[in-house]
Parts: sequence; C-alpha cells; structure tokens
Amino acid sequence: NSSTHSDLGKIVGYEGDRLTLLIIDDRWENRSVIVNLLTPLGFTVIEAEEGEQGLKTVLEERPDLVITDLAMPGMDGFTFLKQLRQHPKINTTPTVVSSASVLAIDQHKSLAAGGDDFLPKPVQADELLQKISDNIEISWIYEPLESSQETASHKPDVEPEDSLQTPPPEVIEKLLDWARQGLLNRIVDDVKRLQQETSQYQNFCKTIEQLAQEFKIKQIRDILEKNINQ
Repeated sequence: NSSTHSDLGKIVGYEGDRLTLLIIDDRWENRSVIVNLLTPLGFTVIEAEEGEQGLKTVLEERPDLVITDLAMPGMDGFTFLKQLRQHPKINTTPTVVSSASVLAIDQHKSLAAGGDDFLPKPVQADELLQKISDNIEISWIYEPLESSQETASHKPDVEPEDSLQTPPPEVIEKLLDWARQGLLNRIVDDVKRLQQETSQYQNFCKTIEQLAQEFKIKQIRDILEKNINQ
C-alpha cells in the first residue's frame, strides 16, 4: 500500500517552492520506488547510480535532500558522505542513508560518516515522508478526511494502547528524547531494562520494542507524546 497516510490524513503535496531530491542507488528499481512515491507529490527527483556521479549532481543541481544507498559499485555511500562533508560548497546538504541492512553498526557507521538519518529498505511511503520532514523544512498538504478520525485510525496489531500500563513521566520523557533523535537502539535498551526491573509495564515495553524493531519511530513518538499529554 503506497498511499501516504499520517494522523492528519493522506498527504497529497506540500506548500511552497518545488523541492529537488537526489536518489543515489545502483539499482534502478530502488530509485524508481522513490521516484514513484515522490513525483506525484510535486517533488523533482533526480537520480545517480553511484557516489561520484552523485557528488557531481549535488554540485550542479544543489538538491534540497539526498537519499543514498551504501553498497554500490564505483564510489560507495560511505565515501560519498565523507567527500560531501569535506566539500565547502555542499557540505551542509541534508543526507539520508537508505540501506537494507538493519544492523545497528551499519547505521552508526553511516551516521558517523556524515549521514543525517537512516531509512531502512524496503522503503515505506510514510517512513520516507517522515524522514523528509525530519530533515528539511516542509509543510505537508493533506487530503481532508471524509470519515471521522475514529473509523480511520489504523493502529499496529499490538496491545490496544489504552490497556497499556505506562511508566512514570520521566521515563517517557527520556524515551521520547531518544525517539526524536532517531536512536532506536537506545529505546530498545531502555525498555528491556525496564522489563527486567518491573513487571507492571510489560505490555508497554513489548509494544515499544516491537515498533522499534520495525523502525516505526513515528508510531513510537505518537504513543509517547500521547502519554505525556494525558
């Protein structure tokens, strides 16, 4: 399902000037996923097959955001990031690393090399849009919801949130802090520790851990923010 939903409804575009995204990936099918998701929303999507071509394109086109693969023939993603960050004219270009590797070490390495964020493959529409709005200023335009919020809400197939016994506010604040920084492994460490220390938050911990394993950082943030606001 490639429709792009958020809590406010389906995203159909964004306000302001047309934005340009560069996708660097040696596989055309990976590039076409992003092109097909973003072009209908009004983005200009340009493509490169490896890092060297990518660098040249960033210099010539000055995209608003770059999404790059890691493993590519020619110049790989790590080298691309290092060279991009060392280039005085383009070193501030926001860059999201997209890889099928869910290994924390690869994510750390790509962030250490100069990536701003990590987007797991296969790329999901809502996660892609979340990463875009996390890394560049953007105001989405939503299609008005026809039905009431109640019938439209689709929750993960885990414990209904209302039955979750939630930990004290300071624990939630800490988790929310990790979530806002995208530090999923810290979240998992914290909820595992919480599970060992006390039995009453088991459902909460399991729910958060499951969402973290699936990289559903937005859903984690939503649950945590809801608890803070209650």
